[in-house]
Amino acid sequence: MEKGIKLEGIYAALITAFGDDGNVDIEGNKENIRHCLAGGCAGVVALGSTGEAVNLSKEERNLIVKAAVAECKGKAKVIAGTGAPVTSTAITQT
Repeated sequence: MEKGIKLEGIYAALITAFGDDGNVDIEGNKENIRHCLAGGCAGVVALGSTGEAVNLSKEERNLIVKAAVAECKGKAKVIAGTGAPVTSTAITQT
């Protein structure tokens, strides 16, 4: 039995797209993912180390991860970042 997840290739750390109104732009995030996949990425890292994730609400984070999973389904893998400034929050998000 295989243990763990085998990760190969390039995984792009995604920026989070925002609209002019300051809200998360889900369609913009999906467009970023399509661009990365078209460039040959094996997967994406949503809410990774690009910095803005810790400033998002739980609902915004969930929307971004769900959108990434939907966009990558059957095409690429998604790593969802769960980092937070508070350990208990990181554990809950994980």
